[in-house]
Amino acid sequence: MSNPDPAHLRAAERALEAAIRNMGKPLIDASAAAHVMDALDPPQDERDSDHDRLLWLGAITEGAASLCTPKLRILAAILDELVQVEEPGETGDKRHRAH
Repeated sequence: MSNPDPAHLRAAERALEAAIRNMGKPLIDASAAAHVMDALDPPQDERDSDHDRLLWLGAITEGAASLCTPKLRILAAILDELVQVEEPGETGDKRHRAH
């Protein structure tokens, strides 16, 4: 594999970061919509909630298995931005909070 031009690589990295940051508002809107959906059809108990999380983690894992490395990098960057979305009433580290 050839060595990339460092200036070109930095420009591409900045473009990727800027594009992900620009997704902030749509990510906030998506998060709000997901919370509305959850409020309309909440899990009946913690067991149902755990089942839902396992179901979605399984779907994510299955989907991630088919992604190429660059797309996984994008997905990781989007996840990092989504984790930092401030939602009404939330404070502190959201990484360890279960909904």
